[in-house]
Amino acid sequence: MSWSVRFEATELALPHAGASGKFSFAVVRRPEHCVTVSVIEKDTEAPIVSAQVRLGFHRSSTDESGRAKVETPKGVYDVIVWKAGYAFSPRTVEVTEDLAMQIEAVAIPEENEFPEDP
Repeated sequence: MSWSVRFEATELALPHAGASGKFSFAVVRRPEHCVTVSVIEKDTEAPIVSAQVRLGFHRSSTDESGRAKVETPKGVYDVIVWKAGYAFSPRTVEVTEDLAMQIEAVAIPEENEFPEDP
């Protein structure tokens, strides 16, 4: 839902300028289940800390053990994971009960900004 408001500065004792603004909000169903997402680095199996995890409007971030808990209602969701320096393959999950899943990330090598002369 998106709304806009406007303040007309008419008939005031003190001079004021008019103003307007927009705001929006989303309404979602109440969470019914907990999805635990473990995010690890594919080659080392090390947990990835502070990765952003999103299932639809519902989101969380991984803790020191690489786990994020996302409370969500039943439904089908694209699981989106993001952290700079890593590539993640998208996944889709159907949530009908509490569940746990693991996502593997591939570290993206840093580009050498100044390659050596041949």
